[in-house]
Amino acid sequence: MSLPGPWDSWLSDSIGELERGSRLRELRPVSPAHADATRVSIDAATLAAWRRATTMHADGGGASSAPRGGSSSPHSDPPSLRHERGLVSASISGRRTGLAPNPTAVAVADGSSFQPPSSAFPSFPSSPSPPPPSSTPTTTLTLFSTNDYLGLSTHPCVRAAAARAAASLGCGPRASALVPGAYTTMHRELERSLARLKGTEDALLFPTGFAANAAAMAALCGSTGGGKGGEKDLVVVFSDELNHASIVDGARLAARGGNGIGSSSSSSSSSSSPRVKIVIYPHKDSRFLDAALSDETLVPRGARTLVVTDSLFSMDGDVADLRSLAQLRRKHGFLLVIDEAHATLVLGPRGGGAAEALGVPAGEVDVHVGTLSKAFGAHGGFVACSGRARSLLLNAGRPFAFSTALPAPAVAAALAALAVAGGEEGGREGPRLRARVWSHARRLGRALGVEVSSPIVPLVLGGEREALAASGFLLERGLHVPAIRPPTVPRGTSRLRVSLSAAHSDEDVGRLIDALGELGFVKGGGEGRSKL
Repeated sequence: MSLPGPWDSWLSDSIGELERGSRLRELRPVSPAHADATRVSIDAATLAAWRRATTMHADGGGASSAPRGGSSSPHSDPPSLRHERGLVSASISGRRTGLAPNPTAVAVADGSSFQPPSSAFPSFPSSPSPPPPSSTPTTTLTLFSTNDYLGLSTHPCVRAAAARAAASLGCGPRASALVPGAYTTMHRELERSLARLKGTEDALLFPTGFAANAAAMAALCGSTGGGKGGEKDLVVVFSDELNHASIVDGARLAARGGNGIGSSSSSSSSSSSPRVKIVIYPHKDSRFLDAALSDETLVPRGARTLVVTDSLFSMDGDVADLRSLAQLRRKHGFLLVIDEAHATLVLGPRGGGAAEALGVPAGEVDVHVGTLSKAFGAHGGFVACSGRARSLLLNAGRPFAFSTALPAPAVAAALAALAVAGGEEGGREGPRLRARVWSHARRLGRALGVEVSSPIVPLVLGGEREALAASGFLLERGLHVPAIRPPTVPRGTSRLRVSLSAAHSDEDVGRLIDALGELGFVKGGGEGRSKL
């Protein structure tokens, strides 16, 4: 299908540029395994296309399109697979040897809080009614790419809660939460439960974590509509250089104006909109931040200041120094906003997140942003904050006002997940699940010779081709570890991103370590399943 005028050539050029840079992404449909958060099946045709794409990118476009074999023996690999291993090994032994997470990462789990029990962990129970087998030939992949850190998406209680809600309510009323009828008592119950988890006065649900960050940044940088453009209407946002794209886009939205309480849906800017200045500070650099906050050329008297950071950085696996940020907040009086998307339910004795794990008092973080689609195993986002801040977000947060309320099954699933793994005493199973995922993370860290700070373990290779080659090699071993490339990470830092789950078995982690050993990541070539 051709597009009109210059659009057709523009589209072809844009796609071609992504292909040449080994940055073109595609969707690969899979079938999730029954009651297993870490396994999927993929049909032969889709897998063959995936293999061809991985090889073509790794070879710079010159690879054969023939499907490759899947032998697990390094001595019987086909030439293209041997090429992939050689490409990755050259990268490891060449200019890049730093394959560990950020060396300044803050370890948030001490031995007493997260040491796993000596006994084996029981598996999640399975439903007695698995779906009928497919007649199409498939291959099973073990996912080390999921953000389902506790395996709650397939937990029996979470699945049962979602199923009951769907059977009773369908998706629930379909309208904005501001429309009477769409915001239910179940939505309100979840908000109150999240506020208790975070130690805040209240919380507000959003359709996604991305929407929650975008709304929070835009609304908090907004104007009352009565400002006269003086310094009191200036907002200076300090944002960590590795913050998530939703924070970046939210800050950009705020800087464009039109986000104040008096803004209409048709206006793109307003004379009463605040001036928003965005300062990007070096990753986790508290000294730089302290000096910048003290610089009156950056922060004139009377300006409002806001510091925003991920608490657990999704691509690096390290944790923000929230203790230092809390001290700076007391000194400079800024609003502290943290995105706990990857930390909630994973860190802290109660699953409260990185702030709880680091002992930062609840009152020293002003706004907690989070998601229900990672460790909760459900879907949606939230902001936990004061009652007045919730009122502001409800009225001035456009991603909230102009989106449909979360469907009832997602809300029910999140409530069940919170009962299982969060809140008082860490939930019914929270301590066990957190201990299990930390056990996996520490085992992988020992094999790699690095200290891990979270279930996210990045293996930085540098170039896009090297990362794709490594991911393709692991795919042949039945393991999906994604190649993360620009623009998700800065150019020159392409990597494998390993994410671990409590739903992984010890054997799963052993297979991963063995395969990474074949690629040269593991000292001594691998740990070996025989050592389990």
